[in-house]
Amino acid sequence: MKHSKLQFFWSICIILYTLSSSCDKQSQQPIPNVFVSFTINVLTDPEFVLLQAQGNSLIIKNTSLGVQSIGYNNNGIILYNAGSDEFYAFDCTCPYDYPNSVRVTTEGGIATCPQCKSQYVLQTAGMPTTKGPSTIPLKEYKTLYNPNTGDLIVSN
Repeated sequence: MKHSKLQFFWSICIILYTLSSSCDKQSQQPIPNVFVSFTINVLTDPEFVLLQAQGNSLIIKNTSLGVQSIGYNNNGIILYNAGSDEFYAFDCTCPYDYPNSVRVTTEGGIATCPQCKSQYVLQTAGMPTTKGPSTIPLKEYKTLYNPNTGDLIVSN
């Protein structure tokens, strides 16, 4: 009888491990890593003045910064002012439609894929809503903000 309880215990452990591993694989970011490193000033540069207000977002493209590429397939990066001197940076590429390199658009703190119609809430770290097929959040980049100088560094 003890042997069957031990087998049952290990069977449950293996099932739980398998389920947790498969969930982890589904939530992995499909967008490949690309080099990202730039600095903007949200206090002195008129191009980025919208980012001074909490809840505002702005899509940064390579032409804005004069760099060769920015984000996966040069689709750009969304910058979002989360308030309390905190900023988020997301790749503009839809993680559901990334093989086609589809670029999301933003409006009012929501990023939307024009192809699959998935929506991502910028305030909640780019998590997808239930209004589309995507279950993976937007690819996020690191940000460092200095409120004294207005410099916002984005990198990976």
